[in-house]
Amino acid sequence: MSELIQWCNDNNGFLTAILSAIGLFLSTIAIVVSLKTARLPFKKRIVIKTSTNLWVGMIPITNTIASGVQSISINVVNKGFRDVNITYLGIMIKNKREKQNLHKTKETMGGMGVIHPTEVHTNSFEKEDIINTFSSFCKTAKVYAYAEDSEGNHYSKYMGTVQKIAHNISLTR
Repeated sequence: MSELIQWCNDNNGFLTAILSAIGLFLSTIAIVVSLKTARLPFKKRIVIKTSTNLWVGMIPITNTIASGVQSISINVVNKGFRDVNITYLGIMIKNKREKQNLHKTKETMGGMGVIHPTEVHTNSFEKEDIINTFSSFCKTAKVYAYAEDSEGNHYSKYMGTVQKIAHNISLTR
């Protein structure tokens, strides 16, 4: 051990090099942390949720209760720290059998697409419209809840196949 101490005392540059390397490492960590903190207010995070709107009613003649699907809603939530301008919110169908495999079911949202942090926007699709749209696609085509923002970013959530969704929507009790 005394030989190591003697060697370090004889080589003054060795201790300086170690301290410089530690200082460089700590400075790098400080720069990375400050850059991540500076970018935090510009972060955006979009989450897509789907929901089914049901109707429930009583048939007066038979005194029975009937229920069924009225519409499907696509909800988009801004969980980020800045405003996001959504240009499209709807349903997208991917059909691998056709050359163009992306089909959007509803046009742009117009000027109502700005979503502030922690805000929710909803687009609803009636049962009859969905069934009519799905009738022109093959049964195995995949259906996604889909959103697109003004910067060209795409967000999607898998909902199921055309056949599965059409069958579940058409059920009435």
